[in-house]
Amino acid sequence: MKKYIAPSVLWFLSIGLTLCYFYDLIIHLNTGVMSIGGDGMKNYYTYLYYIQYDQGNHFSGMNYPFGEHIVFTDNMPALAGSIKWLSQWFPGIAHYSLGIMHGLLLLSLNLATYYIYKILRKYGAASLWAIVSALFITFFSPQLFKIYGHFGMGFVFYIPFTIYQLIRYQETKKLKYAIALFCCATLLAFIHLYNLAIIAVLIGFYAIAYLITERKTTLLKQKIRYLTPLALAAILSFGIASVYLKMTDKTAGRPAYPYGVLTSETQGKDLLVNKTPLGYIFQFIFGKPENVSETEGKAYVGLITIIVFLVFLYRFIKGKTKKDKQSLVQPVKGYTIWLWVALFQLLFAMGVPFVWAREFFADHISVLRQFRTLGRFIWPFYYLIMIYAALFVYHFAKQYLSNGKRVWAYGILFLTPLIWAIQLTGYYENSRVIMQDVKENYTWLYDQSGKNWNSWLQEKGYQPHQFQAALGLPFFHIGSEKLWIMDVNEGMNLGRLSKMSLQTGLPVVNVMMSRTSWPQTFETVNIIDGPFNPKNILNRFNNKPLLLLIDKTFPLKSKEQEWMQYATFIGDKDSTLGVYAVDIQAFQVQGKAYTSGIKKRAADTTATEGLLGSTGFYYVNHFDHTENNTAFAGTNSFKPVWANKEVVLDTIPMPNMHTDSMFNLSMWVKCNLTNYRSPYFNIYQYDKANNKIGFLDVSTKYSTYISGNWFFVDKDIKIEAQTAYLVVGIIADHSHENYFGIDELVLAPSSAIYFYKAPGGTLFLNNRPQKAQ
Repeated sequence: MKKYIAPSVLWFLSIGLTLCYFYDLIIHLNTGVMSIGGDGMKNYYTYLYYIQYDQGNHFSGMNYPFGEHIVFTDNMPALAGSIKWLSQWFPGIAHYSLGIMHGLLLLSLNLATYYIYKILRKYGAASLWAIVSALFITFFSPQLFKIYGHFGMGFVFYIPFTIYQLIRYQETKKLKYAIALFCCATLLAFIHLYNLAIIAVLIGFYAIAYLITERKTTLLKQKIRYLTPLALAAILSFGIASVYLKMTDKTAGRPAYPYGVLTSETQGKDLLVNKTPLGYIFQFIFGKPENVSETEGKAYVGLITIIVFLVFLYRFIKGKTKKDKQSLVQPVKGYTIWLWVALFQLLFAMGVPFVWAREFFADHISVLRQFRTLGRFIWPFYYLIMIYAALFVYHFAKQYLSNGKRVWAYGILFLTPLIWAIQLTGYYENSRVIMQDVKENYTWLYDQSGKNWNSWLQEKGYQPHQFQAALGLPFFHIGSEKLWIMDVNEGMNLGRLSKMSLQTGLPVVNVMMSRTSWPQTFETVNIIDGPFNPKNILNRFNNKPLLLLIDKTFPLKSKEQEWMQYATFIGDKDSTLGVYAVDIQAFQVQGKAYTSGIKKRAADTTATEGLLGSTGFYYVNHFDHTENNTAFAGTNSFKPVWANKEVVLDTIPMPNMHTDSMFNLSMWVKCNLTNYRSPYFNIYQYDKANNKIGFLDVSTKYSTYISGNWFFVDKDIKIEAQTAYLVVGIIADHSHENYFGIDELVLAPSSAIYFYKAPGGTLFLNNRPQKAQ
């Protein structure tokens, strides 16, 4: 009975600390929301929408009309799918989806504390010291920050659990611990795939560390026999996840080479400074910390661990230089293997050796393309080094006690928890700031203090089922890795769309997910390309109207204004959000009629190219004088130049007296369809004295019209009255072929329609090719 006292005290204190950190969430476990914008809102939305409206492996809430596979929505498929399945027999369980998710996340904190406690006890720490240390290590963990938004990676228990199972396997050689690792890795893979990667890498580094530490004591055959179950645990869990995806995901064209491969690595600042008491000491070296969780690689180890490292380093140097063998003795017996593992995790998270040739590794070793945010792999290092620091302090104090230095020993054992407690206040305050809004966020999300969407639409004479989906403008599309339609207040607008969608069940055209299919993306973005785009995606829509949500605080792009011409105003949901209905059939019919009329006007002119509705200035470069025989129209295009410096694409002279001020610059760029890489363009304005007076940039990543592997790039530009000429420069990676040609550069007044009758008979309107009538 006595052996249960310490664990019981640990659980009691851990639950108490959880209550302190998350009090507002706990009392509103099923009626609280920690975030209503960005990734946090997206992850709430995909989880809740799936449980309420979807089933199987398909999520229909975003990327309408295609939808998405649940794995790529970050909605924790194992959890969301289980609740959905259980709701067949217990219908009411779906109403507690929020509470179940929040409860499991918070329970994982207590489980983490328990397993860290057990690890500390395994290495000889007294019960009281193990309790205090385990509480600090858990509630100071960088993984804690994922609970606030990246929920799938916020199950804090699994790394301490993995470490403990490996320790027990090393002690007993029993297969059940390898099976436990397999079960944990497989389950957590279906919560978030990064969890599987972190567990597998940890097991891999443990295997390497085992081979190093046992190199002189164990036969090779025994090593292979020992490591085989661990290897199988990792390989089989990966295999199950891979087979599941291959069998259930039939979507073509997912990005195989995403943006940010082998980036977001941990840096010195992430480990040694933080915005918490006593966390600023080394800011004179690394700079001032902005936030307790400012980067993906953040894993501040705390002042005590830094001191332990310095003492460890001093003892090591002393032992080497003065041949004091006692100083070289690692005070925590049996922990050497875990110091090796911690070192490997640290180097991997810091990007070693990838940072020295990042793109070479990514280009030539395809498996590495799945590791985007290396900094997340610092978490096992954090737990291992923090556990070691706690053990080091404890054993150090024991040495003082054995030498009769009781004051020093008890001083260390008192000051260490005191410093821990002081530093923990910064994390506590960060949590309290987030927690204070959880009830208000939920009230906002479900309109509990006013008319919800269903009531509001009914008041306006509509029902949600009368619409097929919703489109939010300004439009955003994030997740394909090739196109990034963003920087349009998408964080807040995602919240508004999610709110409407959860209440009404209407899916959303906009996208904020991951690894979205390129063919689907290229088709979807046409929807906001303006009147001279065929918008074939609309043929996939049904006959119901589209609900249009307009952010009144952010200006629409000129080509997005097309939707407003055919929209029927329903009302303002609030002072910042206008709501409209668009008849899709009428939109298509009237749009085609408008385009046909413009085509006829252009055909009736004798000129090969020019402006309709304006006699103002325009500029065109067909690049037919170049030697690059790949062309979008005509015979040639701008020949690619890959260099370390910016390359001038064109210089555009402006007339002395230009009556227009708003222009649109557009061009067609031939890009690769194998990876995320895309060229960027800088647009400079200069006066007569060659002074730079204006600057804008644009990229093919913002393209809203893709034809084959040609990407249409355009940018609205306000030309200053004193502008004498424009320079368009290309930023292209000198070591990679991210474009293969540029064609049809046009600068024309935004108020006019540019036309061009290209060789071969294709008509261009506003630089977009038109089908023959």
